[in-house]
Amino acid sequence: MVNRPARNVTVVVLTGLGIALLAIGPACSNEPDVTYGKPGLLTKEALPGEAGAEPLLCSGDAGADGGPCSVSWKKDIFPKMVGAWTCASSNCHAPQNKQAPAIDPANENDAYTSLTGYKMSTKPLLSYIDTGGDPAKSSIECNLGGGCSPTMPIGNGAPLTQVERCELHSWLKCGAPNN
Repeated sequence: MVNRPARNVTVVVLTGLGIALLAIGPACSNEPDVTYGKPGLLTKEALPGEAGAEPLLCSGDAGADGGPCSVSWKKDIFPKMVGAWTCASSNCHAPQNKQAPAIDPANENDAYTSLTGYKMSTKPLLSYIDTGGDPAKSSIECNLGGGCSPTMPIGNGAPLTQVERCELHSWLKCGAPNN
């Protein structure tokens, strides 16, 4: 925490009739106290803002310019959810766990319907997966990208690589089709 002493500002105004002295109270007294930790020990996780999440830099977003979407729910996204990301595990979103939204590892259509139909209870206007083509309206990108809490996947799931985050972003930008 940085403690700065309050500074007084004195302004001297010269006029043709004499000298007026105007004293103004402490300047910059509303500066916020911010604690970033010891400079030698800073890590990206300790920085304010996006919780240390790496910015998403994708090249050649499929579907971004109206072109065909090269990312598939059934071939690309769903297999990773039930595989490396472990979203459908018994510890997380498996149907028997009752952690909404449910992801049935045996049925990609039911999982898709569950994910696109789920609305965040703390943010009623934010869908888990929005099919309108705006990734910012899908909570899943924020959770899987590390910008929201809780960062997913949790437990034994592998964090998404930059390539996987770009795939997810591209698929959401295409309108999250059930393809």
